[in-house]
Amino acid sequence: MSAVRHTGDRLALCTQGAEHLEGLRALLGGAAPPEMPAVRQALAATRALRGTASLIGLDAMQGFLGRLFQLLEEVESGQVPWSARLHAALQEAEEAERQFLTALEAGEVRPNVDALLDVELRLAAWRRQSAPQQSAWRSICLCKGQRQTL
Repeated sequence: MSAVRHTGDRLALCTQGAEHLEGLRALLGGAAPPEMPAVRQALAATRALRGTASLIGLDAMQGFLGRLFQLLEEVESGQVPWSARLHAALQEAEEAERQFLTALEAGEVRPNVDALLDVELRLAAWRRQSAPQQSAWRSICLCKGQRQTL
């Protein structure tokens, strides 16, 4: 891949990333939980940005976005309710992504990925911590004869 193409791909990712950050900020902007259309929009933007990161070989960014996507999916499905803890996790994700994209846009060949990896690990830990609660909720639904998939 030529350096020009590589640079162009990264700049395109930065543009797409800026739009993604706007979506995250929309989720974080209000005092009340966000409306579901905003969650769905952030979910779609996360999926698209993850695909772009994968295509140009930004593995740390792709992994980070994968964890973020899973969390947003769980918010959309109602498995994870909006809370101060969720708000803080999304703020942390937004900050890590913003720092990475700023470095990428500035032309850094190998931007520091430590913040992305740290947030990805915390999001993975969040999922492990909430898994027993989700399993219990799934069991309650099954006992009541509901056919919801949570």
